[in-house]
Parts: sequence; C-alpha cells; structure tokens
Amino acid sequence: MAGLFITMAVMHHFKAAQPALLYLVPCCLLVPLLLAAIRGEVSALWNYDEGKHVDNEENRKRVDSGKKNN
Repeated sequence: MAGLFITMAVMHHFKAAQPALLYLVPCCLLVPLLLAAIRGEVSALWNYDEGKHVDNEENRKRVDSGKKNN
C-alpha cells in the first residue's frame, strides 16, 4: 500500500500524472493478496522468506556430490 501512497504523492508534487502506476501498483498489491485470501495463504504470503530458496554453496556441493555418486 505504501507504493500507492508514494505514487500519489509524487504525481501531486510534480503535477504530472503517471496513469500506468495508478493501475499497476494496486494490481501488483491487491491481486496476490486476493489470491492468497482465497487460498487461505495470507499468512504464508505475509511471512514469505527467500532465505530457504536461495541456492547457497553448501547445497550446491551436496547436489554435485550426489550426481557424482549416481
């Protein structure tokens, strides 16, 4: 929601409309929230952490050693 308020403030300050931002920001915020609400995953969306998805060096070594053993 902060993105929408920042967009409105910038448009007001510079007296220049950015109409694409008026629908892009709400769509990028509301669509994921709506889908998460429908699926019952709002908590998972809100608490999302990329840390467990990042491919670190240790995981890469484990995968490589597993490939060599097969």
